[in-house]
Amino acid sequence: MISLTPEMIIIHMVFFLIMVWVLHAFLFKPLLQSIDARKDSVDSREESARDMDSRADELAGQYNEKIEEARKEAVVEKEKLKKSGEAEEDRIIKEAREKTGDMIADLRERIAADFQQARQGLQTDADEMGKDIARRVLGREV
Repeated sequence: MISLTPEMIIIHMVFFLIMVWVLHAFLFKPLLQSIDARKDSVDSREESARDMDSRADELAGQYNEKIEEARKEAVVEKEKLKKSGEAEEDRIIKEAREKTGDMIADLRERIAADFQQARQGLQTDADEMGKDIARRVLGREV
């Protein structure tokens, strides 16, 4: 049977303390350091992920602002082009009206000249016809 003597209890306590010290030095301390290192690594990565997330949100906000600015600039540019096109259209229409007005005036002058020339031709022809009819009716030269 096992006898419990004070020397045996002291020896067992010494062995127990040595074992605790050895286990602490070679097992628990490295294990706790490894766990702490992992925890620090995970915390660092989580912080990095939060930083990246906030940076991504910031960049997305900047991107959306730039897109909105570009849209506004596009609308302004579109309006400028539209006004420029309308001004060009008005200028072309005005030129066309002026040319058309000039052409109409020129055609009226030509028509008037042709009309006057035709009138003179008809007057001459009418005079000759009148003389011819009078000569035939009278039977002599008039």
